Amino acid sequence: MPSYARFERFFQYKRRLDAVAALRGLKEVGFTHKELSNRLGISIPLISNYVKGRIVPGPEKAKRIIRLAISDDIVARILRSERFTPYSPNIATIIAWHIVFRHCLGKVVQLVITADRDALVIASKIAEIINVKVYLNGQGLKVRKRINALLVGTWIDRGWTPSIPESRVRIVKMVFLRGSSDVKDSDNNNLVIIYRGTSIEKVKPERRASLLLRRRKRVLVL
Repeated sequence: MPSYARFERFFQYKRRLDAVAALRGLKEVGFTHKELSNRLGISIPLISNYVKGRIVPGPEKAKRIIRLAISDDIVARILRSERFTPYSPNIATIIAWHIVFRHCLGKVVQLVITADRDALVIASKIAEIINVKVYLNGQGLKVRKRINALLVGTWIDRGWTPSIPESRVRIVKMVFLRGSSDVKDSDNNNLVIIYRGTSIEKVKPERRASLLLRRRKRVLVL
């Protein structure tokens, strides 16, 4: 039977690996080594070694990296970036930690449900961090007693309502990466929209084609 100390050591090492993924995610959306060095107080060669996987940051540096990556201004910049894609595991690591720290602390979350397929990578990472199961749109979900769930999606329009087939699932928080300007958080205390930007479906056809092509290339690379 693994002891609590072993579990804690495993969790700390996992967080150090997530810090490396967060640095790679920041690089993917356009952050430079110099900018990261200035904001983190870590030398450029050391950051380069972290990104290349040559070494893993220590516990304190890992904590510093994750705190920077999940800050509100950084996450907003990521979601504004043309390079953003929800399919990147590195970017998903940043968004997942942001959602856990900003919107899940103090809440009992026993399940993660995605509102759309695009959010599956992010939802899977959240489920990994808090050690629960993840379901796509609640498909195949069967519970014997009342359970609290976190709902994660990439885009929300006015009039959208969750359609969870299992009546015993209670949504304690709904977090969407982006949403239209006419959707108000005040209409639902459990609803959070991280960034009110433009959905890829709202972009001009030629620009949308370019973004989708970039997404597909990244998926193939992964």
